[in-house]
Amino acid sequence: MADRFCDQLSDQASRYRLISQRGPGSERDDLGEHRTIAERTLDGDADGAVEALLSHYRLTAEMCMARFDQGYDPRAGSGKTSRARK
Repeated sequence: MADRFCDQLSDQASRYRLISQRGPGSERDDLGEHRTIAERTLDGDADGAVEALLSHYRLTAEMCMARFDQGYDPRAGSGKTSRARK
């Protein structure tokens, strides 16, 4: 059961990563964001690690929403866009 849950989380993370990375203006420092989360965790800075993780999630969500606003249709596959939403 835990294996299936972890597989689902991995699938969702991959999906949002791909959506947020495609398209113009999608530059970001993924490695730096992950490094900050890991460093704060290893330093025992729980509050800092949580804030870094939440910041990472928020940025990913913002980038995904920007792609959707640009007309990205995840059902189209291959990163294709559909007609922009009004």
